[in-house]
Amino acid sequence: MAVRVESMCGIVELERPARRIVSLVPSVTETLFHIGAQRQIAGITKFCERPWELFTKKPHVGETMKPDLDCIRDLRPDLILCGRDDNREEDVRELRGIAPVHVSAVDSVAQAGELIIALGVLTGHDAHAAKLAAKIPSAVKRAQKASAGYAFKRVLHLVWKEPYLAPTQGSYIYDLLVQAGLEPVAPRSGLRFAIADDEFIRAASPEAVLFPDEPHRFTYEDIGEFAARFCELPCVTHDGLYKIEGAMTSWYGYRTTLALDYLSRVLRLE
Repeated sequence: MAVRVESMCGIVELERPARRIVSLVPSVTETLFHIGAQRQIAGITKFCERPWELFTKKPHVGETMKPDLDCIRDLRPDLILCGRDDNREEDVRELRGIAPVHVSAVDSVAQAGELIIALGVLTGHDAHAAKLAAKIPSAVKRAQKASAGYAFKRVLHLVWKEPYLAPTQGSYIYDLLVQAGLEPVAPRSGLRFAIADDEFIRAASPEAVLFPDEPHRFTYEDIGEFAARFCELPCVTHDGLYKIEGAMTSWYGYRTTLALDYLSRVLRLE
């Protein structure tokens, strides 16, 4: 049966659900596994480490920003999955000469659910995908209810160091924090990520700061440097500096539900 799904770069049409998929987006690879499409995956990137079972068994086709086009071509895929923030436009153009390409662009928790549904259609696992997507609204309700007991609410989520970068309003991470019942502080910008300089951080005076281990791998030494630099802020004086698992807040899809529950636990629910 033919399938038709909207993508960031136009409609993707297949004569039948994909049977040989190359996924160049780690969070999408993980989501494919959890909707039951693991046997249809023909290749993944070296960064698609979750679940480990796939990472150890599936061929690797280079990196997200540097895919091995010859290797992908040799795998004879009938669908290639890319992401706006994961893959370069020039690579996507080349990949279109190999197979149909779906490009995901997720800027909210709601769009994460929509992507899960789309992946279900593309792979023929509609029912499993619908069940997975349906868990997201329930997780949002749990987080919103639990937020009354958070130790802190006004948070700054960093993603990079030198300079410090933070997700802005309109980005997936920002919306995830909002849906979790938090009040994210972020620089004003038309970009999804913007520089959080010293002046901004001091003016925003966050109650808590989240330091993920990806995309930048923040260390405890990095957190110590931040604490020394901003020793007068409430996030420092009231022990609001948290080292978190970056995949929880930056990987959309299957991990979205987990992330909402994870943030509740991290913020010391009473």
